[in-house]
Amino acid sequence: MMDDAAFQGVLAHLAGLRMLRRSPSLDEIAATAVFLASDQAGALTGCFVNATGGIFTS
Repeated sequence: MMDDAAFQGVLAHLAGLRMLRRSPSLDEIAATAVFLASDQAGALTGCFVNATGGIFTS
C-alpha cells in the first residue's frame, strides 16, 4: 500500500502533466456534468468534453 507522502507525490506529478498545471476540482467536474445535463447544453451534439485539465489533448 502507498503511504500518504507517496500518494501526494503521484498527485503532484499528474498535476504537472496537465496543461493547467493543476488538477480539476471535484466542484469543477460536477459543474461541468450539471451543465452538460442542462438545457443550456442543448446545442452540443456528439462532442468530446475534456474536463481533465488538459492531461489528455482533444
